[in-house]
Amino acid sequence: MSRLLAFALALCLASPALAQDAPAPDPWGLKRIAEVPRAEIERVRNDATVSAVLKPRRVESSEAVYRYMLTNLPLASRWLRALELGDYDLSDLPEGKFQIDDKAGAKAIGERALSEPSRLVVIAKGTLEVPLLPKIKGVGVILIRFPLAPEVKGKPAALLCSAETAFRVEGRVLHGLGRALRRILRKVVHDKLDSLVKSATALAESVTRDPTGTFERLKAAKVAPKDLEAFRQRFLAL
Repeated sequence: MSRLLAFALALCLASPALAQDAPAPDPWGLKRIAEVPRAEIERVRNDATVSAVLKPRRVESSEAVYRYMLTNLPLASRWLRALELGDYDLSDLPEGKFQIDDKAGAKAIGERALSEPSRLVVIAKGTLEVPLLPKIKGVGVILIRFPLAPEVKGKPAALLCSAETAFRVEGRVLHGLGRALRRILRKVVHDKLDSLVKSATALAESVTRDPTGTFERLKAAKVAPKDLEAFRQRFLAL
């Protein structure tokens, strides 16, 4: 009995030390992000004007297909428009950056701070048009995660996609928005992130479910030959 008590006492004394040694959660993967973009992400998150979180959703797609859509946004945006699944204007820029215009008041220059299996971190700097406010200049940081979802009997394998963003208005006056205007801005930021994720989800699920049918619809929509060939080589080539 005395040995049992001694063992229990030792375990209790060791538990706090073990807890302290446990690594802190790092959902944004900051430890693997280069110093300059990491500092920008922390600056925005620590002093965000607004933030938004999307509820996790099942995406019936493979990780490879979903990640391809998110890491080839200009090409994916042209497929989206052809299939009438979204209306984004994106183009590649030097140094791995890209330009985005959602045709609804948001324009930005984006860069991928981290791109790895099941996780993408993006920094976007640009302008945002919001009701009741002048055009806003700001910086947004976006985290999208898409690990495998728990298995559901009778349903195909899927991902569990979640996303969150922090947006910081540049400029002291607008950064100090009142509560009512912050609610408006938060809803705009939330809805734009939700729209982007929904569009990527619809395209990824279409490709996963019926790649040949998706190819034929793109062909019928008369997408550019190079975009059609890119789809064929990525999703149809043996």
